[in-house]
Amino acid sequence: MFKLITDSTADLPMEYLEAHDVGCLPISYILDGVTYGREKQLDWKEFYACMREEGKMPTTSQYNPAEAKEQLKEYITEESAGKEGSAEILYLAFSSGLSGTCSNLRMAARELMEEYPDICIITDTKFTESDAFFLQFDAMLADARELGLTYLFDRIVIQVYSGNMRTALNNIYPFPHYIYTLYQDETPFTGTKEDLEKKAAYCAERGIGGITMSSAWWNPAFPGIAKKYGIQLYLYTVNDAAQARQYLDAGCSGVYSDSLTPSDLS
Repeated sequence: MFKLITDSTADLPMEYLEAHDVGCLPISYILDGVTYGREKQLDWKEFYACMREEGKMPTTSQYNPAEAKEQLKEYITEESAGKEGSAEILYLAFSSGLSGTCSNLRMAARELMEEYPDICIITDTKFTESDAFFLQFDAMLADARELGLTYLFDRIVIQVYSGNMRTALNNIYPFPHYIYTLYQDETPFTGTKEDLEKKAAYCAERGIGGITMSSAWWNPAFPGIAKKYGIQLYLYTVNDAAQARQYLDAGCSGVYSDSLTPSDLS
């Protein structure tokens, strides 16, 4: 299951967060010697009154790595509120130029990858321009090298949108795992068996382990083509359990879903 989290700088009311199942990291602040955040709240009218009438100014405190790690654990373990743990987390962070919280969350995520060896990351940059994705992956590599964590790249699957993107990224670092998604391909996928055969042959030749495509392109012959070239085939986005089981029974390696969990498919 996908879990969206943000922090209190998003200024979203608790009612909204609860109604939409959005996690929120409470970034604390100190006003008149009192710390406010997760445990203690201050009404906004009182907050501004302290500033305007009493001349008191708040100071902020970033979310430290230890706190971030424990918070993220709640979303990836089954003990979290008695629910099945989330397999994927998307964190919408406060600007890294204004706070160290985002950097600390990244550090916590790396520590969790070391603690939980079954965690994998699939990138989804959305950028096809080389300048953009070069900056993204170069920054990721710089962080990993600085912290001595490049070995974690063995558990990162790089999602590419074209052959040129894969070649460019491979010049940055020899990532061991790639998956080819077809929806932004520079040579648009036609949905035919012949076209998938070409894509599968390319992946087999370049060491790309899988192809992912829209379920709207589904053809019962596709799993056989993928198997012929020794690659995996994934479909997105499938939110109906019965439909997902049909795809899996037909030979698909897996499905992307907004809501389904492994227990829904057993």
